[in-house]
Amino acid sequence: MEVKKISGQAPQALPQATPKKETTQESLFGDIKTKKVTDPRAFKALKGEKTETLKQYGYYVVDKNNNGIYDEGDELHKQITVMLDAGHGSGKHLQQGQKFSIPGQKEPYVTVKNDTLESIAKKHNVDLAKLQKANAAAKASRDPGAIPPKSIGTHDEAYLTGLARSELREILEQKGFKVIDNVRTDRANLKDRQRVKLNAKPNMFISLHCDSSDKSNASGETVLYNPAASKDKKFAEAVNKELQSDTTIKNRAMQKRENLCVLKGDQNDDIAEILVEMGFLSNKADYDNLNNKESRKKQLDAIAKGVENYSKKEIK
Repeated sequence: MEVKKISGQAPQALPQATPKKETTQESLFGDIKTKKVTDPRAFKALKGEKTETLKQYGYYVVDKNNNGIYDEGDELHKQITVMLDAGHGSGKHLQQGQKFSIPGQKEPYVTVKNDTLESIAKKHNVDLAKLQKANAAAKASRDPGAIPPKSIGTHDEAYLTGLARSELREILEQKGFKVIDNVRTDRANLKDRQRVKLNAKPNMFISLHCDSSDKSNASGETVLYNPAASKDKKFAEAVNKELQSDTTIKNRAMQKRENLCVLKGDQNDDIAEILVEMGFLSNKADYDNLNNKESRKKQLDAIAKGVENYSKKEIK
C-alpha cells in the first residue's frame, strides 16, 4: 500500500478503534479516523478485522491501485452510492423463433414470447446448466429504444446509453463514489429495475436515455424528475445546472414527470432520482455529439459534477 506522509513524518500504526454507542449500528468499527497506512498489519488494530471487512462495511481503503480516497482530514468515509440505469438493451427473455436443443430430446424446441432459459428448463424438466451449455449461442430479446433515421446513423438508444453508463461509472468511481449498475432489461421488466433499485437503496439514481422526434430540428438534453419527491427536484437542479455550463448540446432545462416507472416507488423519499435524456437521435447534430467520445465525455463530466455537488450539500 502507498502512503502520503503528513508533516514529513512516517505514518503511525492505527490505534485500536473504540466503538461509540451511537455509531455501533452503522459500523462495527465506530467513529474511525485514521491516516493512510502502508503496513497491512495496522488494519488489525480495527478489532482484528481485515481490509476486506472495511470494504464490506462501505469504507474507503486507500491503496496503490487507487481503490479508495481520503479527504484533507485524512478520514476514512462511508461511501456514497450511485445507481446507474442504462435505458433499454438486452433482457432476460429470449428472441422468439429460435431452435433450442433440449438435452435428451431429438426434436428441437422453438422459442415463443416470454421464454427464458429458466422457463424452458422447467417446462422440459432439464438441468438449467446443461440447457445453457447446449444453447450457448442463444440470443436474448433486445429493446433498441429510439432508433435514428437511416440517413443519420445506425447506433440506437440502447447502444449509446450502454456506452454512457460505462463511461459515467468510471468518472464517478474516480471521484470516490460507489457505483451500482441496474439490470439491463427490456420494457417488460421495468418493474424489475424498480425492485433492484429499492433493494439496493442507493443514495442517488440516474437513468440514462436518448430522445427522438418526428421533427428533425428537435434537439437537446433534458433532466426529468418526479415533483412528488423533494430530493428528486434538488438532485435535478444540481445536475441540470452543470449541464447548462456545457454548451455542446442544447439544454432543454428540467421537466416534471410524475408517471415515469423508473422514478416511482421510493415512498420514503430516501433516494434522489432523475432521468437524463441525453439528446435526440433524430437530430443529426445531437446524434453526432452522442457518438463522439470527447463531446459525450463533456456531458457525462457535467452530470458527475452535479452528482458531486448534490452529495456535498444534501447527503450527510
